[in-house]
Amino acid sequence: MNAFRPLLAVCLLLNLNTRAADNPTINRVRAVVAGKVITQRDIEFRRGNVYRRIRDANGRPVQDLEQILSEMINEALFVHSIKIHKKYKVLAERPGRGEELLSQEVAGLYENKREEMVAKLRSEGKTLEQRMAELVDAELLEIAQSLVIDSVQVSPGAVDQYLKNHPEEAGKGKAVKAHWVRISVDTEGMNFVQAKALAKGIKSVAEMEKLAVQYKEEDKGSLGWIYENDVHPLPPGVSRNSANELISFGDEGLTTQVWKDKEFYYIGYIEKYEKDRQVPGDELRRRAERRLLDGLQTEALEKSIRRLQKQISWRRLDE
Repeated sequence: MNAFRPLLAVCLLLNLNTRAADNPTINRVRAVVAGKVITQRDIEFRRGNVYRRIRDANGRPVQDLEQILSEMINEALFVHSIKIHKKYKVLAERPGRGEELLSQEVAGLYENKREEMVAKLRSEGKTLEQRMAELVDAELLEIAQSLVIDSVQVSPGAVDQYLKNHPEEAGKGKAVKAHWVRISVDTEGMNFVQAKALAKGIKSVAEMEKLAVQYKEEDKGSLGWIYENDVHPLPPGVSRNSANELISFGDEGLTTQVWKDKEFYYIGYIEKYEKDRQVPGDELRRRAERRLLDGLQTEALEKSIRRLQKQISWRRLDE
């Protein structure tokens, strides 16, 4: 009997180790913001969410989970600020708003096939009610951040002074007037060969815009003028690598081309190419104003976050 006990202990230990290996990582609570819980899985899911990626100043997806957690805490603070604000509280309590947003998502992403959405949510361990709450919070976040951003303005004098201090902004150089369509690599039935086939059929801006609408690109995929000079800010979502790709197409005399990364197949269309383009004065002022405005808006958002951190209960639970 005594000899059996060590053997039993070893068997139990092996069994526990096997079960531990089979179990997924514990879903730790990482932060609590005004009662809203943010878990480790929430952070990991957000990193892989193509439609709500957190990006850095250069438009690249942020991969560091701690950075993503910090941004999710900030977002939760903004959302709660709208939910408790007397003037805007009614927006958070609109009856049926969650169902409206859910229906829009079903129509836009699932071609009105609600059962496909339900299946996807189940695979993520979510219910329709949770998704509705997420959609409402996303809308409230946009409202909260817009209230801060819309309050920021740049004076003409500040633009004049900026251009005086940065004469390099007006430098001549290569530039393309470009359009693009991004197709998620997860799109069913899509591969690089098919993306190239789509690009081959593009012969005009109108055809490109039609394709952009099909794949839900903002502004019909128009990127405007993109400059090789990296002093000039890039359009939203365009990385410097993507900009260089588009400019290289112009160098080679191409009108359409396809490339890809881990997230998307890109179809690029070059409407115009200039080897020595001078930025027009009004465009130069708009770009300078945009650059100044981006900085001021970032400062305003950071100031708002510091204020909300003092007003709203929140806690980050470090590992």
